Amino acid sequence: MLKKGLWAKDLEGKKNVSLLFVKEIECTEEQDVFVQMAGADLYKIILNDNTIFYGPSRTARGVAILNTLSVHLQRGKNTFAVLANSYYVANYSNVKQEPFIYIQINGPDKIVTHEDFKCYEFNDRISNVQRYSFQRGFVEIYNQGSNIKNRKQLETKEVALPTFISEFFQLPKLEKEEYGKLVYGGKFKINTNLIPWDNRSISLVGNKFEGFYKDEYYECISDTVSRFEYTNGRKNNTICDGEYSVFDLGRNVSGFIKLKIKVEEKAEIYVTFDERLLDEHEFSVEPFRFNCCNVAKWELDEGEYILETFEVYTFKYLQVNVTKGKVTVENAGALLVENSGAYNLSFEIEDDVLGDIVASAQNTLAQNSWDFLMDCPSRERACWTNDLYYSMQSAEMFFGNDDVIKSSVVNILLDKGLKELPKGVIPMCYPSDHINGQYVPN
Repeated sequence: MLKKGLWAKDLEGKKNVSLLFVKEIECTEEQDVFVQMAGADLYKIILNDNTIFYGPSRTARGVAILNTLSVHLQRGKNTFAVLANSYYVANYSNVKQEPFIYIQINGPDKIVTHEDFKCYEFNDRISNVQRYSFQRGFVEIYNQGSNIKNRKQLETKEVALPTFISEFFQLPKLEKEEYGKLVYGGKFKINTNLIPWDNRSISLVGNKFEGFYKDEYYECISDTVSRFEYTNGRKNNTICDGEYSVFDLGRNVSGFIKLKIKVEEKAEIYVTFDERLLDEHEFSVEPFRFNCCNVAKWELDEGEYILETFEVYTFKYLQVNVTKGKVTVENAGALLVENSGAYNLSFEIEDDVLGDIVASAQNTLAQNSWDFLMDCPSRERACWTNDLYYSMQSAEMFFGNDDVIKSSVVNILLDKGLKELPKGVIPMCYPSDHINGQYVPN
């Protein structure tokens, strides 16, 4: 194993940095390779334009879990890419740490490491944006116009690696997609008299809370969307300036928002999402209901696109709002991120209502346990120690093993103590940072 990791030179200490690491791998025949991967904060593996893996298994500061997976390479050229992001702000979803990437691909005839990859600035994603929530990282705004054709290759440098430990279970491969049914639509206008959504994730920056100041934003998308005033009407897959369409996935899911669209005129789209509609009379989404900014934006030139968010979100409804141009949405849904072990326990229940409750419990657990047990995969995606008392009982019953329990508890055991908390106090959720000194005595 290599003793050093890799990151872009001169980008240390920067907030919300996205990098793309790319390696072309030639194969004389189809073959399976063994991949070992670690990184901070988050990364995706994209093989031949398809997202196949999302990591890492999150753990304590100073430690990293070395994730493993088997990958099938096709005959000929394979484009193996890793999209990595370093938030470098204190949050509840990850510990703030120095960024790094570690890659080792073991094939039958050669080994490829991160030293063999080219590193590019991922300038599709805008960096200087608002936080998604007080507990998580940053919202996603993309400019996928002509600038992405000229990605800048960056000089890299060796960086220190944390202590590696083995994974407790393999993270799921990303193979299942679900798409929604077009159910509502209509028009909207900008009403400047409406009061924009305000939240501590915007207003508290600088007050023991980290992020960009509002006057640094490329755009405050919550201000924009807060002023959308909707009128229900015609539903259509082709959406023009001032129109919206709502897609229903049939159940709450957690995963990457995924859209297949054709842009007929240069467009701006705001995708809002939530677990429910505003109410039974307003057939649109309220994206700020949970004190988080459930909005993603794309600026697009004419062409055909498969759009995919970098982060995992939770939703049943997707709403596509077009403020400029004309687009046709062929599919709107999600690439699911779930721990299928939640369905290990199977049994028949004659009571339909009770059966629905059990199915709902398994659906919830699958989305709350992809690397450890979370209180929710949406607003926080955090491991709250008190919540573990309840979720561990469900995990033991449904999974039939204690792998996900171990992966949850070991983080607390490995914690060396947060300097902002009194000595001996266990963080209220971990891995996370609490620079405001707050804690819940569990």
